[in-house]
Amino acid sequence: MRSFDIQLFTQLKAAVYYIALVALPVNLSAEHQFRISRSPELAVVVSFLLLLSLAAVVLKLRRLPIPGFACGWWALLLLPSAIVPLIVLVNEHRLYLAGVGFCVAVATCGWQPGKSGKVAVVLVALYTICLAAGSVHRGSAWEDELSLWEDAARKAPLMLKPHLRLADALKQAGRWREAEAAYLRALVLRPLHPAAGNNLGQLYAEMGRPEAALERFRAVLAASPDKVSTRLNLANLLLRRLDWREARLEYNRALQYGDAGGVAHGHLAQIALTFQEDADGAVVLFDQALALSGQEGRAGLQTGRGVALRRLGRYKEAEAAYLAAIDLDSRHVDSLYNLGNLYERCGPIGGGELGLHSRRRYRLGRAALVQSAGPIAHA
Repeated sequence: MRSFDIQLFTQLKAAVYYIALVALPVNLSAEHQFRISRSPELAVVVSFLLLLSLAAVVLKLRRLPIPGFACGWWALLLLPSAIVPLIVLVNEHRLYLAGVGFCVAVATCGWQPGKSGKVAVVLVALYTICLAAGSVHRGSAWEDELSLWEDAARKAPLMLKPHLRLADALKQAGRWREAEAAYLRALVLRPLHPAAGNNLGQLYAEMGRPEAALERFRAVLAASPDKVSTRLNLANLLLRRLDWREARLEYNRALQYGDAGGVAHGHLAQIALTFQEDADGAVVLFDQALALSGQEGRAGLQTGRGVALRRLGRYKEAEAAYLAAIDLDSRHVDSLYNLGNLYERCGPIGGGELGLHSRRRYRLGRAALVQSAGPIAHA
């Protein structure tokens, strides 16, 4: 949040910047280099005097309806972003609708009788051709995320967002070393920025540098302990290193700070099942995870729940959990393997614990056991 005076000083500059940008749209970017003004510095004073002179011209022409309409339209459309302290200081898309007023004013200048009108029409036509050529040239920057943010980072080297988004795009493209450099540039600009630190930690984890990843996650949480996503990333990495006690602590802390969407409950259930041999507690946690989770990951949760139920001897419920997982993902290897293993070990059809199962389901389970080569199963 910015105070009213800082917002006013900043947006006085922004108003003049917008006029220059719409009149001569060069050096366009997804993120413009623009800084906050915290006092009535020279740029603010000059911007104020220029806007005052333009207002005087508009008042002088108030009897002409079209220029008055054009200026009023422009001011009205930019007023909300001038009053409300938005995160992005200046943005091109704010000019899309406001620019109608400017275009009306330009078109009016070209609509003059006599020889001067013909000259104005030619000038407006040439201006329009230049804008069209600029649009074609600018289109190449919007080819993909990588080209867009490379362009923005080059034009706004002191702004955080272009470097952060460029790093994300480089990571997505598998250019990890370049992504690391971009994240580090973002952190130089804002050392405690949680997204930059978190994403760099994730990159280090994917690069096989767990110690560097742990260091980044912990640095983010030291400054912003309520970042649930970072705490989950830290806990996941600890769990992969089999440091389950500390991982369990971090999952519980994540739940104290906010909604983890069932992720923390699911991992706590796995810890209870795998390391604490607490199948009863695992079932409760899996149920909580399923109640909180979205569609993604539900097959794995149902499979883990089935494993816990089987350990408790609740075979029919375990079968139902595995089948629910298969309904969600027919190729889910864990659920296929565990269902087949359940059928294989619980006796023939018509006897034992699973006497109510049909022959078709039995064949499905045995086929699944063969199909799931190299399973990541819990049982």
